[in-house]
Amino acid sequence: MAQTYALHQLRHQLEQMGIGPGSRLVVHSSLRAVGKLEQGAATLLRALLETVTSTGLLMMPTFSYCYAGRPGAVPFDAAPTKSETGYLTEAFRQLPGVVRSNHPTHSVAVWGKDAHEIAQQDPALPAFDAGTPLHRLAQLEGEILLIGVGHESNSSIHVAEFVARLPFLNLPNRVEYGNCGLLQGEGGSVVRLPYERLCGCSLNFPALEQLEGFDQVGQKHYPLGDAECRLLPAKALLDFLVPRLQAQPGLLLCAAGFCPRCDKRRAMLEEASS
Repeated sequence: MAQTYALHQLRHQLEQMGIGPGSRLVVHSSLRAVGKLEQGAATLLRALLETVTSTGLLMMPTFSYCYAGRPGAVPFDAAPTKSETGYLTEAFRQLPGVVRSNHPTHSVAVWGKDAHEIAQQDPALPAFDAGTPLHRLAQLEGEILLIGVGHESNSSIHVAEFVARLPFLNLPNRVEYGNCGLLQGEGGSVVRLPYERLCGCSLNFPALEQLEGFDQVGQKHYPLGDAECRLLPAKALLDFLVPRLQAQPGLLLCAAGFCPRCDKRRAMLEEASS
């Protein structure tokens, strides 16, 4: 019979990871991977909030992908627009004291110390540029907690791509979506925001664990409920990855022939080097 996890058990496991009052975390998660919880998502959210406390900080992605070319897309409005990055993030963004950034395609939700300042994001800027919330968290020595997911869900790797200014970031991940975000403006107006850099495929991001020197980043593995977790310092990841991506822009693209989106980016790199 599957175990049901209580709040105190999750808190103990988080504390065993070294997480405590004052910790700053960005969390990417699979709620299903954690297993059966006494009060579902509320148990995991309470465990995270009570462990870092209001002296720390908790961030989650609340991406909505409000692209002009996406079928059925509506302009992004931080309060009503739902998160499309999982049930836990949707529940988190609605909690009292949580602040959501104002980016129409890749917003984040933040709770805790200095949440308003860290969530500040110019919606006209590319989602993962330097100075955006995820980059800001890294500069504050924050950590990345992957709960039941791998690095394919680690958005901080997109930050490394943007900081490295990879040459293919002008290519949309979904061509049909285009490169414009939709933002709800004043008086019911709709603001179209074109982006010169867009995040691409993340399917091969787990390959970074096989790169020489990755062990120096300091990633550690822990259990949380039934889930396997990875905990790693965000700044160390950027410091490790940015120079390697600058030297080898195709480092984390999918293998040739596996992914049409990555093949297109690889062809662009090959053309530029010929």
